[in-house]
Amino acid sequence: MDITGKQMPTTSVNNCGNYRRHRNRHLQHQHVMVRTEPLIRNSSLWVNSGEADPMAARFPGIDSTDFLDAITGRTSCRRCHRSRKYYCYTCYELMDGLAGRVPRVALPVDVDIIKHVQEVDGKSTAPHAVIVAPDRCSVRTFPDIPDYSDQNAVLVFPAPNARTLQHLIDDYRHDVGPHPDSAVDNGSVERADKQLPFNRVVFIDSTWRQTNHILRDPRISPLLANRTVILSEHESLFWRHQRDSPRTYLSTIEAIYYFFSDLQHILDERDGNGGHNDHRYDNLLFFFKHTYNKLRLKYNI
Repeated sequence: MDITGKQMPTTSVNNCGNYRRHRNRHLQHQHVMVRTEPLIRNSSLWVNSGEADPMAARFPGIDSTDFLDAITGRTSCRRCHRSRKYYCYTCYELMDGLAGRVPRVALPVDVDIIKHVQEVDGKSTAPHAVIVAPDRCSVRTFPDIPDYSDQNAVLVFPAPNARTLQHLIDDYRHDVGPHPDSAVDNGSVERADKQLPFNRVVFIDSTWRQTNHILRDPRISPLLANRTVILSEHESLFWRHQRDSPRTYLSTIEAIYYFFSDLQHILDERDGNGGHNDHRYDNLLFFFKHTYNKLRLKYNI
């Protein structure tokens, strides 16, 4: 009824209801944008807004991701049957039709990514590594992790006693001398595997508070004591900027990429190749590049 007590026409009632629903949706969208935009403005998306294509400039070896833009719908994962678009971030499998189209990356050593059980799978970049380098990369959900105390592994973490990758390689070379294969087949993954002081690299994918909890576990704490590596400073392009953190705080997939890129640079320089970057690991950032460029387009950057 209206204020006079008369019954309002059904169409008017429906129109009012539709108006309220649309208005509420609009207000909800505005609220999300108000909360999201400051975070985006503090991220690399705005910091590098003056560059036409920051990803292409830094990582020219990444394959084109254009074919992903043609995928508009979602399909069910064959294993867990959850709805996914490009890959299942729970089962670490590509969706149907993408196998053979997404690049593969060969790594010289194994990679373990330790994820806290409370970390949100859909927001993590860790699955990117498993999808493009499935033969070497795996995600382990804490507390279901192996005992690293008796493994030839290193932990990538900015601990006070952490050594740089360069120092770790130099110390190992001083102890054992040059590998007999170091002068030949400089592009071989097998060659690198034979002359490294480790055969497994451990990364932690969690918040800082969760990370401290993981590092206290006796199965991994020995790595923190004397087998920790700190990466050289690299500026992150991650779109989820952590408040009060420097831009050198990398996402998980960026940390994995820079570890192997820096490692290759060190090995090539040592073997007299001038440390030339052949971009062999750029495709580790394949899905990272796709998401980064989609967000730049969404926010008209």
